[in-house]
Amino acid sequence: MVDFKVEFNVLEKDADYFPGCAMEWDPTTGVIKLDPGKYLCEIVAKYDMTNIHPSPIPLPVGRKIA
Repeated sequence: MVDFKVEFNVLEKDADYFPGCAMEWDPTTGVIKLDPGKYLCEIVAKYDMTNIHPSPIPLPVGRKIA
């Protein structure tokens, strides 16, 4: 049987990142907070969209799509 940790060089540590979200746990209250901000920043940087201008709607009002 193959030792998964050795074969894939896996390290065990406390969870601080959930796929797509930073994760924070408060042991006194048991509350887990998920923050997608880090993931969103990574995606924006990956696709070189750091200089885009946001729009409140995707198309101008009244625009017809044929």
